[in-house]
Amino acid sequence: MKLKLYIILIVLLSILFLDSLIAYSQSRQPLKQKWNSVSRKLEFAKELQASFNNRSTIKLLNTAELKLGRARNLIQARRLLLANQLINDAESLINQAMRDLLGEPVRKRREKLNEKIQKAKDIVRKSGIQEANDLLDNGLENKNITEQSFKTGEFQKALGHFRQAEFQIQKSIDIVKNRDKSTEQKAKEEAQRFDQLVAQSKLTISKSTDQAVQKNYRSAMKLSQKAEKARAEGNYRLAIDLYHQATRLLLRTRDLAEGKTDRFVTRAYEEVAALDELIDNIKQRIEPFEDNERIQFFMSHIEQLQEDAHKALEAQDYKLVLLNTQYARDLIERVHKKLRGGRNETYELINQELNQLEVDLNDINARLITKENNEQAKILLIYARLAKAKAEELLIEQKYRFARESILVANRFAFAADRLIRKQNIQEISSELIWDNIQAVEKDISVVQSKVTELTRPDAQVYLDHAQKMLNLARENLNRNYLYAAEVCIEASKSAIEKLRTIFK
Repeated sequence: MKLKLYIILIVLLSILFLDSLIAYSQSRQPLKQKWNSVSRKLEFAKELQASFNNRSTIKLLNTAELKLGRARNLIQARRLLLANQLINDAESLINQAMRDLLGEPVRKRREKLNEKIQKAKDIVRKSGIQEANDLLDNGLENKNITEQSFKTGEFQKALGHFRQAEFQIQKSIDIVKNRDKSTEQKAKEEAQRFDQLVAQSKLTISKSTDQAVQKNYRSAMKLSQKAEKARAEGNYRLAIDLYHQATRLLLRTRDLAEGKTDRFVTRAYEEVAALDELIDNIKQRIEPFEDNERIQFFMSHIEQLQEDAHKALEAQDYKLVLLNTQYARDLIERVHKKLRGGRNETYELINQELNQLEVDLNDINARLITKENNEQAKILLIYARLAKAKAEELLIEQKYRFARESILVANRFAFAADRLIRKQNIQEISSELIWDNIQAVEKDISVVQSKVTELTRPDAQVYLDHAQKMLNLARENLNRNYLYAAEVCIEASKSAIEKLRTIFK
């Protein structure tokens, strides 16, 4: 009898142990999944904190990270209840930080969305167009989901639905407006007004050698092409908005070409033009990442900063222009890092070339200090450093071929400065010969310029700009009687022209 009781007791204990083991195994796995989920949320929050530079959230996120680290150790030690409590505490801290971080960016977008909703209710509900009304309903539903997701701390889900709401509500407005014949006529009038402005401004702009003028002009023309495409597709509302943007940009560009702005203002124009080009480039790269909420959130914020920069430029608040463009550039670099997911082999090789170039430039500069009155070598060294800086910028933008081209240009100037310091193989040059060469290169540029249109490869314009810039530097150096430096610039211009000819073959 005792033996039977003993056997029954052993079986019961075995069953209880097995049940607890299964329960532990089942509870431990979901806890690991929960830990992973909260860790991903922390990673996103840290990205936002770094991007928005919000110091008030640093302590919250650091504390959350410490709690998650302790929770991971407790899971491994099978102390699941305490681990779960720490994970909950960490998530609460992260949610608090996320609300602080997203507060201002989302507030602006929410205000714009609410304005669009009111506008949509005014015109869509009265239109009787079922498609537009369905889109408005879907947009309002997504907005409600967004608000609920924010309350429950599902921030990435909230951002996804917010983006859908913005798109659907704007689309509902567009459907109604684009069926209005008066909107179609207005789009046509805006196109004509822009074409007239181009005709009035083209001569002034074409005479300008300022790269900011040429960049802004190209940006205005690209906007007009997008407007024309939207008009051809029957999206008249978008076409009107794009023509307005293109017209404002062209007017500012004409002012710049006419010299109506000082250097600080010119820099603001340059920064906005450069930002527009950066955003155009990165938009093409993020197309395969439409479902990546993090990338899309950053892009939405970048576009908001772009819009703010343009508004600040129109309001002549140039300090705000520079703040917005710099902030946008920082965010673009973050998106680039996400897209490349780490440095590839090409990146590393170019980076090595840049490091070696820095060593060479420092060596030349050290020897230059010991030489007196070698102004031309100093000028060439400055050109080399500018080309190196451009290469570094292009490397960040992952434009590897152009980064290498800029390194070649930097090496050309560095080698010329080195030869000048060493007085090796420097032949006498006459100013008459330099002037003849400048005129010859000018004619060559005119020939290839006529072939460069918006339909040619994008790199054609880059080479054309470089050829023109080098020619301008050659003229400047001729005026200073720096004949050797002028000759080096002429050769650099010729090299760019040869590359252009290769493109057109």
